[in-house]
Amino acid sequence: ELAYNLNYTEAQRNYEKGLELAEKANDSFSKMKAYQGLSYVFNESGNFELALDNNQKAIDIAKDLQDYQFLSEMHAYRGGLY
Repeated sequence: ELAYNLNYTEAQRNYEKGLELAEKANDSFSKMKAYQGLSYVFNESGNFELALDNNQKAIDIAKDLQDYQFLSEMHAYRGGLY
């Protein structure tokens, strides 16, 4: 049996740090992935409003990058948030 140590606070901190670095580097792909991660963290920790907000930010960047595979994944995930 596997046991998971889920530390949402630490995960959120790490994604936010990654987002900060991606912004400094003007790296849209990494920003998109950081918003995706934050959406997952907020969903799992019960903050659905922030999960939706970060999901939308990831979707917006995916549209700009024309990353249709990621875009479809984020829309599917968004459906699960409701």
